[in-house]
Amino acid sequence: MPKVNSQVTNTLGKEKAKEKLDYMAERMERDYGDKVKNMQRVWEEDTLTISFEAMGFKIKSLLSVSEDVVDVESQLPLAAMPFKGMVQTRMVDTLQKMLS
Repeated sequence: MPKVNSQVTNTLGKEKAKEKLDYMAERMERDYGDKVKNMQRVWEEDTLTISFEAMGFKIKSLLSVSEDVVDVESQLPLAAMPFKGMVQTRMVDTLQKMLS
């Protein structure tokens, strides 16, 4: 699967950023439950793995949190590549708003 990598500045510190990421995932499940299926969230130390299905596509993202940055690596199916730019822009915009 092709990967999409992004980096977002984190002004909240590691622990607060982790709380915000948890909230974001919960909200996504709640607000888009009719479009997002089989969501799984797993924390391993400072990395959150989120996987789900949306519009028939399986998506998996790793969000690695440090004190001042969140590195995001998302795996998109080949069929979703036409939407890569839109997905990346929306993801980065959402994370920037949350983490500043």
